[in-house]
Amino acid sequence: MGAPFDEAAEAHFDEVAEAFAGLTDVDGDVGVHLKEGRVDLCMTVNADDRPGALFKAFVAARTAVHAAGGGTSEWDSWLPTLLDADDYRSSVSLSHKDCPA
Repeated sequence: MGAPFDEAAEAHFDEVAEAFAGLTDVDGDVGVHLKEGRVDLCMTVNADDRPGALFKAFVAARTAVHAAGGGTSEWDSWLPTLLDADDYRSSVSLSHKDCPA
C-alpha cells in the first residue's frame, strides 16, 4: 500500500467527492483509507460498453480531481493501458438503455 495520508490529503479527497456532485450523468464517491494510503473512486456512469464506461469514469475522475485543485499529469498513460489490457479492478456492468439500472 501507499504511504499514510494526512488530514490535508483527506480534506482534498472530500473536495473531490464534492466535485463529483457537480458532474452530469455521474454518480461518484470517494473512499479514503488514511493509514493504508489508498483512495477508492467509485462511480456509476451510463455507457454502451465497457470501454465507454471506463473512458467516462476515467474522465469523470480526472475532472473531479482537477476541480478540487489536484493534478493528474501522471495519469496520461493509464487509459490506453487499461483499455488495451482490460487490467483494472472494476465492477463495470451493462444494462440495456431502455431498462432502468
